[in-house]
Amino acid sequence: MPMFHYKAASTDGQVLEGRMEALNREAVVQRLQAQGHIPIRAEEISAASAPGIGHVPLALWRTGARVDVQVLTTELSTLLKAGLPLDRVLELLKDLATPGTETQRLIEELYRRVRGGADLSAALSEHPRVFSTFYLNMVRAGEAGGALDVVTARLAEFLERSRAVRDTIVSATIYPAILLAVALL
Repeated sequence: MPMFHYKAASTDGQVLEGRMEALNREAVVQRLQAQGHIPIRAEEISAASAPGIGHVPLALWRTGARVDVQVLTTELSTLLKAGLPLDRVLELLKDLATPGTETQRLIEELYRRVRGGADLSAALSEHPRVFSTFYLNMVRAGEAGGALDVVTARLAEFLERSRAVRDTIVSATIYPAILLAVALL
C-alpha cells in the first residue's frame, strides 16, 4: 500500500503534517475529513514527489513554469472553501511554505498587505510577473461577488488544464524538432 505525505488544518487552525498509508490520495483526504481536519495537500511519497522536491521556485515562475501558482491557488481554494477567513488562510499557507524560499516571501507579503487592509487582488497586483492579468481580474471578480472560494477553485482547474495543454504541445513538438535537427545535420 502506498505511503502519502499530507498537510491539513485542524478546526482550530493548527497545521498538521504527517504520513499516512492508504490506497490512493482520495482515501487520505476522506480519512483526514473523517478525523475533522481540513486536507490541504496529500502527495504520494516517491523519489519524484518527496516533500520539497516537486516544487518549482518562484524564480522559475517568471520563465513560464506556473506549477507553484497552481498549487498555491489550489491550497488557497481548499482553505477558503473550509470557511477560514482570508488572513488566516494566508497565515497557514505562509507556515506551510518552505522557510526562506521565494514562495514563502511572496505569501508573507500577501499576508502583510491583506492584514493591512488591502484586498487580495491589490496585493497580488504588486507581483505582475507572477500573477497574470487574467488571474488578477478573476480574483477581483471573486472578491466583488463574495465568491472568492469558487473563483479560486475555477482558477486552480484552469491553471491545471493550461499546464496539461502546454505539456501536451511541448511533447508533441519534440519529435518533429528532433527530426528537423537530424535532417539539417
